[in-house]
Amino acid sequence: ADRPEELFRLLRALRAGQLEPSVVTFNTAIDACAPGLMWQECANLLETLLCCGIRPDKYSLNSALRCCPWNAAIALLAELTGGGLVADVVSIGALASAFERGQHWGAALAVLSRARWASVRLGTINFNV
Repeated sequence: ADRPEELFRLLRALRAGQLEPSVVTFNTAIDACAPGLMWQECANLLETLLCCGIRPDKYSLNSALRCCPWNAAIALLAELTGGGLVADVVSIGALASAFERGQHWGAALAVLSRARWASVRLGTINFNV
């Protein structure tokens, strides 16, 4: 399926009251933003999720990190982990990828290095950044 079209279909269904707002619904919509790096849409979805009183989970965090620029990724990670979410190997990989997309190679390597110090078990995909 075309990811942006999937996103807009979900948003129309939410607005029409055809879908019950839930963390799963929002995560699906946030995830649909990632392939096109549709950061503004992703940020709006996260804000709406919070306004609905729905607590984001690690999938919300990881999906959002996949589509945002490096500076927004840092802020998002800080905000959501400050709210009790725990970054995992996917979060670390997504943050490192955000730095890589912004051509901040040293920062990407620093993220991976710090993750090792924090005992996050990194996989082959993380070092593919």
